[in-house]
Amino acid sequence: MTEIRSLVRHLKNIAHFALANIAIIYYGNPSKRLKIIGVTGTDGKTTTSNYIYQILTLTGKRATLISTIGFFMDGKKSLLGSHVTTPSPFALNKYLKMAVDANVEYVVLEVSSHAIDQHRIFGIKFDVGILTNVTKEHLDYHKNIENYLNTKIKLLTASSNVVLNSEDPFLHKIKSKVINRNILTYSLENNLSDLKYKDIKNEATEELTDYNKKNLMAALLAVRILDKNINLKINFKMLELPEGRLQYLKKTPYSVIIDFAHTPNAFESLLPDLRSKTKGKLIHVFGSAGKRDKSKRPDMGRSSSKYSDVIILTAEDTRGENLHKINSDIRAGMEKDFSLISMQDISKKNLVKSVIQIDDRKKAIEFAIKSAQANDCVLITGKGPEDSMNMGKGEIPWNDIDIALKFLN
Repeated sequence: MTEIRSLVRHLKNIAHFALANIAIIYYGNPSKRLKIIGVTGTDGKTTTSNYIYQILTLTGKRATLISTIGFFMDGKKSLLGSHVTTPSPFALNKYLKMAVDANVEYVVLEVSSHAIDQHRIFGIKFDVGILTNVTKEHLDYHKNIENYLNTKIKLLTASSNVVLNSEDPFLHKIKSKVINRNILTYSLENNLSDLKYKDIKNEATEELTDYNKKNLMAALLAVRILDKNINLKINFKMLELPEGRLQYLKKTPYSVIIDFAHTPNAFESLLPDLRSKTKGKLIHVFGSAGKRDKSKRPDMGRSSSKYSDVIILTAEDTRGENLHKINSDIRAGMEKDFSLISMQDISKKNLVKSVIQIDDRKKAIEFAIKSAQANDCVLITGKGPEDSMNMGKGEIPWNDIDIALKFLN
């Protein structure tokens, strides 16, 4: 069965390659007339791409953004579709041609590993390639971390300039495979990096999590490469995080936050910061996607249990996989002092160090918000701004932000 799936995927990729060639010819290879910045990585792609787009726009440049959150040009936004990071070759070249026709100079493109492997970006000329980080994700597709890393590196080898996170554990391996390219690095603390946090530190950046400080530095390096004459003395307070990324729906007397985090690395980047800022309980609502990388589930459970007081496990795009099996995989990695509590026993228990399973995501969000007290933090992760969910019978309308706001209002 595995060999059959591999063959089918190989044949599909051949078809994608053919379509990419046709799309380039049909639209006149528009990437040649644009300066394109490709952003890839396990986490941080969307935020880094969004920062680059905002900085270019604030500095008076005509720019377009093609990202998980949509296609942005001339202040207008179009959605790419459910669970789409990088469009198909035809759609992508169509967007690039639209950018050329609108006299856009810069295009910021968020690039997934699937898009690279499936030749969706074939033939596109990248002026800058950014790799934010590489951690365990999509191993159901790539089979192992080595294949995953090598797929990401393909974007860098197709780029004239490369921006890397010097704190990434794969840094030296990446550098050894990316030759004859201008490589620049960024870091929070590594003094050997080309851009260090202390170089940009100010009141506005101090409000960011360490994770987003690094995303901002990657964006600034990319912009400096594109045009050394761009004035980067912008007011960082004018930069906004993308919708569904560390989005506060409420701050007092308790906080409610929506975030797209859905990997162990994203949890490890987000949860420690929230833990340090939360005086009360940290209540974490999340699940894991069905029929996707199962190996990350225990790691997600382990990370959440390190920092959360209450964990509410629920559905997140199960795609027909048994929800209780998914949540059991997550619980397997949790710290031993966490105990599973049934809904019937909630009133009898102190909820600290508790995990509660509520299959219905809407009811899970409702319970988390209604159980929050002063100084608590309710964190809802996994879906972010997505407008649909797949429970095994196709996409159904869904939005975490809208659901949470209904209970808050």
